[in-house]
Amino acid sequence: MMAKGWILIILCFFPVFAFGQQGKWPYQNFIHARAYLYNLEGNLKGGFAIIQGNKINHTVTSQGRRLSDEQTRKVISLINSDIRGLEEGLSKTFIPRHAIVFFDENDLAGAAIMFDFDGESIRLQPEKKGSRLIRELSKKEIDDQLQKLSIFRTIIKDLGYPVLLSTFDCQKLKP
Repeated sequence: MMAKGWILIILCFFPVFAFGQQGKWPYQNFIHARAYLYNLEGNLKGGFAIIQGNKINHTVTSQGRRLSDEQTRKVISLINSDIRGLEEGLSKTFIPRHAIVFFDENDLAGAAIMFDFDGESIRLQPEKKGSRLIRELSKKEIDDQLQKLSIFRTIIKDLGYPVLLSTFDCQKLKP
C-alpha cells in the first residue's frame, strides 16, 4: 500500500514520466515543451537545427510559450505517425519560422520540431528512426500530410504566434 502512495506522489510531481515513451520520438524523457518563433530574417535554410549544444538559437523572438500537456501529447502522437511526406517536404523547400522544443529536467533542450508552413515541411532533431520516403505520394497521402500540418499550425496559432507564410510577412514583425 505504501509503495502505491509513493508512485502516485512521483507521478503527480514529475510529469516527465507521462511524456517519456521508450522507442518513440523524441527518444528521451522530457518535462515540458515550448513553441518558438524564430529566423525572421529567413537566413537559416536547409537542415538548420534550432538546438545548438542544448541551447536555443539566438534568432528566437522570445522565451517561448509553453505547450499544455494536451497539446504536447497531440504533437508527440502526430510526430510518431507517418509524417514522411512532411519530413521530405511537400514543396521541397525548408526555411523554418516556428519550432517546438522539448526540455529535460535540467531545462536543457534535447529535441525539436522545426516548421516551414509555407514550404509544407518539418524537420526533427534528432531525426526520426525508420525508412525515408523514396516515392511520390498519392493525393490521399498528400491530403493526410496537409491535415497533420494543419493541426500543428493550429497549435502554434493557439499559443499566440502568427503563422507566417513568407519572408515579407516576417519582416513586418521584426523590431
